[in-house]
Amino acid sequence: MTPDHTTPGGDEDALVDVLSGTPLCRDLARDEVYRIAQEGRVERWPAGATVMEEGSVGPRLVILLEGRVAILKGDGQGGQHLLVELGPGSVLGEVSLLLESPRTATARALEPLRVFAMERAGFQAMIAEGDPAALKMGFALARALAGRLLSVNDRVVELLSEVSDQRRRVEFLRANGEIERRWDF
Repeated sequence: MTPDHTTPGGDEDALVDVLSGTPLCRDLARDEVYRIAQEGRVERWPAGATVMEEGSVGPRLVILLEGRVAILKGDGQGGQHLLVELGPGSVLGEVSLLLESPRTATARALEPLRVFAMERAGFQAMIAEGDPAALKMGFALARALAGRLLSVNDRVVELLSEVSDQRRRVEFLRANGEIERRWDF
């Protein structure tokens, strides 16, 4: 599915205002956000639309301006599991933008969306030119990904603790059963 409407930036002052408030552009000067805005476009997606599909190759980054999306991950058996719901200011597609790799999850619109989309070619051109805006945006992407990695690490430790606790419970129950079998009056 393609977006309902695409504009090469729309009202750039209003777009710069909105982008400036997002975590990705918060630390950029207004003229830097303006240059980022010029490299992208505003898209509108209807509720239910698949904005990005897991496994597809898509060389673009999307910043949610309005609306909410569900981030879904396939289970390898045809099912999908909800990872998170995201709203305005959230960034999608940063992994594909940086690594030229397939999408790691599906993003589905829960309500009508307005997004800012930036293609990898535009981002790379800004980097090649040494534009500080692209470099700062790349650093913001790295911070966001590092934060996500730390969250995943914390969750892995939590799951490992649960598994360890379950093993101890199983061992306790087995030991308890052994004691009951030996405790024969």
